[in-house]
Amino acid sequence: MALTLTNFRKRVGHDIGLLGEGIPFSAADDQLMGELYTDVYWELDVENLLDWGETDDIPNEYVGCMVDLVGARAAPKFRLPPKDGTPWDNAYQQAMARLRRLAAVRYTPTTTPSTYY
Repeated sequence: MALTLTNFRKRVGHDIGLLGEGIPFSAADDQLMGELYTDVYWELDVENLLDWGETDDIPNEYVGCMVDLVGARAAPKFRLPPKDGTPWDNAYQQAMARLRRLAAVRYTPTTTPSTYY
């Protein structure tokens, strides 16, 4: 089952250490997280790495990568320290590499039959 955008934003907040259990987002934080998701989404869509719409639920196989990508963009804005000692820029690059591998798996080249005259 895919992850809704509302639950996605909450998961990013928990993942980067912005939210604890039962602590809701402020409206401004939720809006910022949504804007960051949109920015990352379009950056990836331009490279043809995604196969879902901007407002669609995020497919399960992409959730981890997208959480890491948006989290790496969001954490510095909230002045949060890097998790696991990995700088946020490095975390972003690692998530991009995982996402590219996922996109490569779903790519299936097609051949065009030749027409001889």
